[in-house]
Amino acid sequence: MSVVQRWVRVHRNYVGVQSPKTAGYTITELLAALLLAAALGAIASLGWVQFITRLNLDQANDRALQQIRLAQTKAKEARIVWQVSFRSEGGTLQAALHLPTVPPEQIPWQPLAGNVEIDPARTTLFQRDGMYRLQFSQLGRVNGQLGRLTLKSVNGNPQRRCVVTSTLLGTMRKVANERCPLRAGQL
Repeated sequence: MSVVQRWVRVHRNYVGVQSPKTAGYTITELLAALLLAAALGAIASLGWVQFITRLNLDQANDRALQQIRLAQTKAKEARIVWQVSFRSEGGTLQAALHLPTVPPEQIPWQPLAGNVEIDPARTTLFQRDGMYRLQFSQLGRVNGQLGRLTLKSVNGNPQRRCVVTSTLLGTMRKVANERCPLRAGQL
């Protein structure tokens, strides 16, 4: 056996081994890393909650606009007056497409979005008994009151989304936040 082989055999167990005083991290370093990770997690979770709230509002607004356009299309195709109705029930936005002659207890409500409700202070559609409605004539034009359907989150987030019907011809658009005014005179 050569001198090199003997030296490798004796010292191979000691290669890369540190003394116990310098191995690993101190408790202070571990606590600092844990505290930093917790702070980053808290910041990220707030952003995530806002993202999910905005996503829910956007989806509810898209679905509400889709229901309004569907009512307009049905009115044109059937050449009779059609109505789309909205309500908030237990933190869920609901919509229904129906003829105006259908009694309220027979309206076929469908859920559009959870954790989203109608903002009554900013909604200017015709309202009766917690139900907001928009009617379209057989030509697809707004039959009656123009207005705005304003949606908000049930968790108190200040974000708002609106669907605005702004002309008698049935022109519709989506708007958000500060463009969903509190004053009833603005569309």
